[in-house]
Amino acid sequence: MLNLSENIYGHDLNKILQKADENKIKAYIALTDDHCVYIRLASNYYSGKVFEYPTVFEAMQCYPDMPPIDELFSAATILVESLRQSCLEAK
Repeated sequence: MLNLSENIYGHDLNKILQKADENKIKAYIALTDDHCVYIRLASNYYSGKVFEYPTVFEAMQCYPDMPPIDELFSAATILVESLRQSCLEAK
């Protein structure tokens, strides 16, 4: 899983999630199918830096493809809590 940080993935959450699925991440982390859908929806916003630099067009459209933020926070919390110890131990 260390290779997920390499440039071939960049900030593309779709690619990262696909590789994580291939490595059976759900056997270790309690992400739901909905969490995965929301992460995929967030990928365009994340890779385009829209979370950091919102565009006027997206704001005027009320961010039509934005997943529910509370669900993204839920997925992030699960990932951080589940992976924290493994990351601290990895060297």
